[in-house]
Amino acid sequence: MAKRPRLEGCRVLPVIAEEYLCTIPTERLFVATITDKKLTTQIIKELTKKIPLADVNHCKRIRKAKADGQLQVLLGREADRQQFTKIMESYPQLMDLTEMEIPVQPPLTRAQFDQCNELWPVSFHEDHGIVEMMHPSFSLPELQEIEAFLLDAQACASSHPTSPCPGGAILVDGATRVIAGRAADTRDQHPLQH
Repeated sequence: MAKRPRLEGCRVLPVIAEEYLCTIPTERLFVATITDKKLTTQIIKELTKKIPLADVNHCKRIRKAKADGQLQVLLGREADRQQFTKIMESYPQLMDLTEMEIPVQPPLTRAQFDQCNELWPVSFHEDHGIVEMMHPSFSLPELQEIEAFLLDAQACASSHPTSPCPGGAILVDGATRVIAGRAADTRDQHPLQH
């Protein structure tokens, strides 16, 4: 019977880029309410032609307001005010000009998608590789291998017990699963060796 690793039941966390963990930044854009739903397509075509908003194309141009079910449309930024004011004059059915926080960049994770969707509806295409990386599941042999690597790192750390902050690290080649390097905190020998 295989030895049960001590890691079983522990949570192994991935080292992942900050862009997958951070809150999506926002910016303020102008929004108006469409009072006559029959003109929605015509208004959207006009806005898309004159104010394309290509840098926020992950945001849907229109949404149904949560409070009253009215349709709201993204008009543009302060720099676009002259253009969307002319459009609003052409369509008196565009009313209640307000500013809203809109996500600046597309979401990369489900958590970011949920955060963005609270502000304004966005397009989202989940990367299953990232999902798997953020929520890893390991087989028994993989857990045993991880435990062996961690024990090796602990051995590196205990080989230098005089260090003010004992710690060890190993570098493992992900393709071959072979240890490529070992190091310990030896700043007690020299300040740059940490």
